[in-house]
Amino acid sequence: MLKIGIIGAGYFGSMHASAIADTEGIHLSAVSRRNKNTLEQFKKKYGVKIYTDWHNLIKDPEIDTVVIATPHYLHTEIAVQTVAAGKNILLEKPIAPTMEECRIISRVVKNAAKNDRIKFMAGYINHFAKAYRAAREVISAGEIGQIVAGSSVMYKLWMQENRRPWHLERKTGGGLCLTAGMHCLDRLTWLFNEKIESVSARLGTAFHKQQADDYELMFLRYSGGLTGTITSIGYRTGVERIETEIIGTKGIMKIDMVKGVSIGRNEHWVLVPDTGSNNAMHEALINEWESFRDVIEKGGINSVPIDYAVHIMEGVF
Repeated sequence: MLKIGIIGAGYFGSMHASAIADTEGIHLSAVSRRNKNTLEQFKKKYGVKIYTDWHNLIKDPEIDTVVIATPHYLHTEIAVQTVAAGKNILLEKPIAPTMEECRIISRVVKNAAKNDRIKFMAGYINHFAKAYRAAREVISAGEIGQIVAGSSVMYKLWMQENRRPWHLERKTGGGLCLTAGMHCLDRLTWLFNEKIESVSARLGTAFHKQQADDYELMFLRYSGGLTGTITSIGYRTGVERIETEIIGTKGIMKIDMVKGVSIGRNEHWVLVPDTGSNNAMHEALINEWESFRDVIEKGGINSVPIDYAVHIMEGVF
């Protein structure tokens, strides 16, 4: 059984802990965070070892796999040292706050992987959501014909309860694009199954007093001739909308993680049964951990290898 350690036992770290508890073949053994009170809550709930210093967690001989869910600006040092410690890594997106740091992580991961010392997966959650997996199947089956273009939108409240000061500064890896908007880029690229060739974009700060961006619009050209658009808005007040549309020669597909997949033909939409979930994020995290478990133990297909993860970051930067 894999023994998991979480570095960054905060908002998303707690979501990982819940998913790990519900996944067969893995066990949450330790968590790390500077906040001792939060650590005690994790210990009480999950019976784990706690560390205020992540260095001690990666030295723990019982831990074989680490999920890094810290603030973005801490990713690189932790990832490099975790690889050196010989631990498998699930690294939350974005990989790092600069392209240079992404490439540093890529080099150390690849060097370790050559000797089969560690396994790596990036935490691009949409690859494991029921709706997006179903969408890939719809495309592969040719149900909407040849893909022509697509769009992905994310309108969401920016100042949610988990927002922290570092989210508001570009130098610490903050801003809507790196924090949430890059999901849109990942969704389109994964569904298109083509490489990003060029990006035209505008990012800015319109809704909040912060240094980092709170909106982005992108126009994308892909290597096989497809085109895509992205609109991500971190509004002050509005109504949430998070969905992706893929336009094909035989119809249009709309994807929503909660509502599921709908196919548009002959001027009306038809919902594809059993493709959405009211508990979509938790279920996707369980799928992610099941996939990573199989990569580690059985050499299964890695849905988010380092090269793909870096390519998405190239598109972002």
